[in-house]
Amino acid sequence: MTSVLIVEPVSSGNELVVRAAAMGWNIVVASFDAEDRTLTAATKDLASTLVQVDTNDAHAIVEAVSRSPVGAGLDGVVAGSEFHVEIAARVAEKLGLPGLTTTDVALVRNKAKMREALQRAGVRSPRHREVASRAEAELACAALTFPVVVKPVESSSSIHVLKAHDTAEAVRAYAAIEADGMIDLGRPLGDEVVIEEYVSGDEYSADGYVWRGEVRIAAVTRKLLGPEPTFVELGHITPAPLGPNDLGAIERYVGQVVRAVGLENSVFHCEMRLSANGPVLMEIAARLPGDQIVHLVADVTGVSMADAALLMAVGANPETCLDEHAAIGGAAGIRFVDPGSITAYTRIEGWDDVPRYADVVERKVLVPAGEQIPSTYEALRRVAYVRYRASDPDAAMTVNERLGRELRPVAAYLS
Repeated sequence: MTSVLIVEPVSSGNELVVRAAAMGWNIVVASFDAEDRTLTAATKDLASTLVQVDTNDAHAIVEAVSRSPVGAGLDGVVAGSEFHVEIAARVAEKLGLPGLTTTDVALVRNKAKMREALQRAGVRSPRHREVASRAEAELACAALTFPVVVKPVESSSSIHVLKAHDTAEAVRAYAAIEADGMIDLGRPLGDEVVIEEYVSGDEYSADGYVWRGEVRIAAVTRKLLGPEPTFVELGHITPAPLGPNDLGAIERYVGQVVRAVGLENSVFHCEMRLSANGPVLMEIAARLPGDQIVHLVADVTGVSMADAALLMAVGANPETCLDEHAAIGGAAGIRFVDPGSITAYTRIEGWDDVPRYADVVERKVLVPAGEQIPSTYEALRRVAYVRYRASDPDAAMTVNERLGRELRPVAAYLS
């Protein structure tokens, strides 16, 4: 029986557990299983073995797994979250198992190194500077053209990603990152930042995998963002409503990006903007997409990105699974409910009306009515979502726009 170690499954990482169970694999889950790294009940039920350990320490994982009766029989290791891609690579190397190398991982985890890799390869990328102090932030702004975008080099979920129109705004954005003591999945945010020139244009993501040098894109998704200066994702449409020329340009560009950062035998989630000069990378990650995109892709293509990730983690050709799926067609979308500036709500206006105009696949409340809505990090403030099917991308976009207009949290006032 194939046996896989899944390190800290979070968000779409839980789909790895679901799919491994569906394939009849032996599932070893390594997790801190406390605080914001607490496993879901469903994941605990599906896992064959749970190893509780500090999952931010590769040596501790290796030691804990080696002491476990299942340690000697592992066939592969896969990361269950963005922050654990590098950890999973280290564990795989130490255990002599297939997987990404730590050298390759460095170019997809660190946004500054990612940009440098593209520049070396001659691939279109925004001009940027890496900074680690307010003085360096000022110098960076002097070398760049405004507006710029300030972002942590190794964060996720658009946390602290901010558009700035002048040096003062950029330095304030850097200072906010520097002062933030946020701990996310047991890791500090840090004060290393990249400042890069702003790219205008609609935003897209391409999800796929690379196997033995061949880049395969399962789907391109349109990303619908909230108002700037932040870049919070409020919706996604798969497949993106694109003409053949733009779609072809994105597919060619993604291939260039994947090769520039040296990804091999891995899934990828590549985010870019379609500028007047063509696609421009925002970032690429060696993991499954979040925000339920993994389900949107499966809904319209039949391709399970989680299956691909699992197969490559044990050194198997992902196409032995993916080629068995027939394309389904149509479109799929998701819309998140933005609470705006309110701190709590009593109900979501329009919530019960959604099935009348949308082919609902799933409706889920993320922050229950009456509870305090997180006060920081806009991406963590989204209170609910609706995932749906549609006949085509344009119809999916129409549904998404209507959901955005009509789903309105009604403010409550906590005593």
